[in-house]
Amino acid sequence: MRVLVTVPSFPETRGDACSPALAETIVALGESHDVEVVSLFLPQPQRTYQIDNVRVFSLGAHETAPSVRWAAPVASAVAAAARANRRKRVDVVLGFGIADTGLATVAASRVLRVPCIVYLGSSELITREDIGYGLARFGLRRALMRTVLRGAEHVLVASPVHAALAMVVGNVAPERVHLAPLGIRADRFLPNTIENNKPGTSGIPPIIVSVSPFAPNKAPETLLTAFARLSDIPCRLQLIGGGKYESLVRHKAIRLGIESRVEFTGTLRHDEIPERLKQAAVYVQAADWEPEGAALLEAMAVGIPVVSTPTGLAPEAIAHAGCGMLVPHGDDEAMASAIRATLGQIDVKQRAATEGSSKIRERFSATNAARVLAQTLRFAITNR
Repeated sequence: MRVLVTVPSFPETRGDACSPALAETIVALGESHDVEVVSLFLPQPQRTYQIDNVRVFSLGAHETAPSVRWAAPVASAVAAAARANRRKRVDVVLGFGIADTGLATVAASRVLRVPCIVYLGSSELITREDIGYGLARFGLRRALMRTVLRGAEHVLVASPVHAALAMVVGNVAPERVHLAPLGIRADRFLPNTIENNKPGTSGIPPIIVSVSPFAPNKAPETLLTAFARLSDIPCRLQLIGGGKYESLVRHKAIRLGIESRVEFTGTLRHDEIPERLKQAAVYVQAADWEPEGAALLEAMAVGIPVVSTPTGLAPEAIAHAGCGMLVPHGDDEAMASAIRATLGQIDVKQRAATEGSSKIRERFSATNAARVLAQTLRFAITNR
């Protein structure tokens, strides 16, 4: 099966921080199928390169005003799709996102006369005026996304709540919605087997860690407020990630008087994350909205206890692994209590998390995700 994939951005190497779950799933798909990627915006400038068996062509387009950014990248993506089809016939076009990338995907599928499948992005169809989040807040964007959803034969989603969003807000018929979460690299995120390197064994205060870009939907303020409630416990908070809201989060830490106990690492390469996780005692996901939560799955794969809001795949993953705690959205008091309880029974919690890690690595691996994705693509081809 020859698959043409369109994405807004793609990493230059497997260790990059750019969309790691997407990249790992596509690379895994390329192990059994002929996969070619067209990336609209990143990396820049325009280039062609290879990651394992996957050929990547980056258009290197610049993100500008909406009316401009739709036209030029879409035209370039369709031209790239036509060239790929001339090299070898494409069987299906898969696009990650239903905005710019989705429009390019639908247009390319029409030109090539092959099935079109789109993957619903994290901020698409969301309207959260209270936190200034979601592409559906903008009228022109809403119109574009509705056009893409009408033009695609099938819509892929990362979690059940994501599926509900596609059906209720996007008006997509249930039979066109398919659950296909992205996967993690199971061979990289392995449990810590060095006894004297485990949390609590070195005399260093336990580390609470969260891996997330600073964005309104990630609710970093809730996590900081919860951490401030743990002033009686000698522990540290490590925030791995970056983004334009980082300065606001730093100021929040200062206002709470916890800045000396919080470490901001900035954005790290994805291949640096496993060792950071292995040093942690607890992983926390505070997000108000998260379609999947790959970073949480990676933490569980490493075998550290987790505390999370019931968003994305967190409820399913915690139930499947048999460990972890769920707390309500925005409830910093409940979050602090859950972290406190976990730190208070760290040996028991650590053992349970380690035992559950193999279940996470098997069920949510990129290899398994690619298998599910391939089944959906074949279904689209044979049932067109």
